[in-house]
Amino acid sequence: MRGGLLIWVAAIGIVLILFLRIFHPHQAALGVCSVGRIARIGDVATDSKISTTSSTLRFETNQLQATDALITNNEVSPLDEDNPEKLADTIGSLSEAEVREWLEKLSGQDLIGNTARLLLRRWVDLDPTMAVGWVMQLTDADARRELTAVAGVAWSQKDLLAALAWVESLSEGDTKHRALVDIGYEVARVDPLNAMQIATQLPVDENSDALLLHAFAQYASADSSQSQQLALSLPLGLMRNRVLATMSTVQAKQDSAQAAKFAVDNIPPGPELDRAVISIVQIWAKKNFTQASAWVDSFPDSAIRNLAMQSLKSAANP
Repeated sequence: MRGGLLIWVAAIGIVLILFLRIFHPHQAALGVCSVGRIARIGDVATDSKISTTSSTLRFETNQLQATDALITNNEVSPLDEDNPEKLADTIGSLSEAEVREWLEKLSGQDLIGNTARLLLRRWVDLDPTMAVGWVMQLTDADARRELTAVAGVAWSQKDLLAALAWVESLSEGDTKHRALVDIGYEVARVDPLNAMQIATQLPVDENSDALLLHAFAQYASADSSQSQQLALSLPLGLMRNRVLATMSTVQAKQDSAQAAKFAVDNIPPGPELDRAVISIVQIWAKKNFTQASAWVDSFPDSAIRNLAMQSLKSAANP
């Protein structure tokens, strides 16, 4: 009962924020932080973690300096970068001091390469606050942006609330937004509603829209009925049509006939309906060509029928 209530409280928050994204984007950008964490991130535990994380990060400089003493004369075995499996195993056994020593040796493109990412993930696993403190001290802006996202995702796998608290404390800009997007995709695998909330905290652009669509697709795969209700409650507009088209495509893999009906009944004529119909036909034809063909034949003579016929022929002759 409580779980269902939390889902619908979160859903109402998402709908309200999406309404602002469509009709009042500037207000949405300013007001999402408090609303976007309803039911999942807006409880008392979050405030406690934010406070704890902020307090810990204040001491990063001193802690990093203390670590210097541990690695000044430390010798570690060379990393075998030509053997990915061995590299991952080696890095997975490194101590915190060894990880930092190897990262300090890297510069330029190497600092955002695979080895650096593996090293940073290892450091986050050992001590996330120390790891992100080191990232924030980087003077290379490109490396700092890339590794902030890497650290954020790695930390979110251990403690989502703490990772979000850290990322949300960063100054507005590409670094923060990139990290939120990457965390959002990671979260969407296990908690699509929370990923939607993260998407609504981002400026309205193609990256936040893509994350939102991905989260809805994940939700549709997990719970077709609830996701449809949430999608249909969105304010009318392009984003709603894109969400409905995306969900129709996902549903077609489970029940093509229902997906076809859902798309035609709820998506207005236009590019998004065309996209949904083409995707449904391609998926349905592979499962049951006769049924897919009968559905296309039921269309009145129109541009969308022509597109559907072309998609059907393409499925018949891959």
